[in-house]
Amino acid sequence: MLFWSSIGVVCVMAAAYVYTAWIVSGDATPVSAGPDRIPAGTRAAMAAFQVLCPVFAVAAVFYVVRKSLRERQLCVEAAIVIGSTVAWWHDPLINWFQPTLFYNAGLVNFGNWTENIPGWLSPDGRLMAEPVLMIGMIYIWMPLAMGMIARWAMGRARAKWPALGPVRTFCCGWLAVYVIEFPLEIFAVHNGLVGYPAAIPGVTLWRVRLFRFPCTAHTLVAGADL
Repeated sequence: MLFWSSIGVVCVMAAAYVYTAWIVSGDATPVSAGPDRIPAGTRAAMAAFQVLCPVFAVAAVFYVVRKSLRERQLCVEAAIVIGSTVAWWHDPLINWFQPTLFYNAGLVNFGNWTENIPGWLSPDGRLMAEPVLMIGMIYIWMPLAMGMIARWAMGRARAKWPALGPVRTFCCGWLAVYVIEFPLEIFAVHNGLVGYPAAIPGVTLWRVRLFRFPCTAHTLVAGADL
């Protein structure tokens, strides 16, 4: 218990350092979307995500607070929400060496904190918009929601096939998460909310630069949500 508590303290301190350095440096300023007109479909998708994600985040917080009060202790779900919220600062780390992922700067953002991370290499990292109302809120509710879906799927699988081993049970949970997150990610890419300019060609759908979709990233994300 002491070991994991210590790891948690280190993670919180790292996040606090990065966020504090970012704000103090003056880099916490919005990145402009530029002069190009944002298509109506993209604007509609942006509005939908920026309204729904905060609503889901509030619902997640309400759920874990209520459950913790009922159990008179911090419930497991609350620990998941706290951990995933602290982990938000990891989101742009995929761009450590070169720009690999970007978000539409038309989304509400204050730039990002990457240039305040010791050892950061990718140039002008602060100019990548990190959407507060979309991605920031997703880190609050999505790991909890996807974890609950995976738990339900694994429970159903074990009930139907009692002899199912742990690996195949895990795969059932992973598949349940994948079939939900995959179309959401494709929707975000094709509506101009997210882009992957440096995706690996051999494992990428739609090689047109604007719509590139790396299957590897989503496969790992679905596994992480478990």
